[in-house]
Amino acid sequence: MVEVTWTESALADFLELSKGTVSKILNYQKGFSKETIRKLSLHFKLTQEAFNRPYPLVNQIPKNLQKAS
Repeated sequence: MVEVTWTESALADFLELSKGTVSKILNYQKGFSKETIRKLSLHFKLTQEAFNRPYPLVNQIPKNLQKAS
C-alpha cells in the first residue's frame, strides 16, 4: 500500500474546496459531501462506501435539539 502525503492546500486544490472547508473536514467539524466522496473514490480506486462511513463530528448538536428554535 502506498502512503499519500498531501498538504492541506494540495488537498483543497484537488477537491476544489477552500482551505477552510478542508481544515473543517480534517478537524472533524464537517463531513464529506457526495462530490468529495466521489472524487476521493475515483482517485484512490476505492468504492464510495469506503469514504461514506459515519464518524462523530466535534461540537455536533444532538438531533433532538437541532430544531429546538
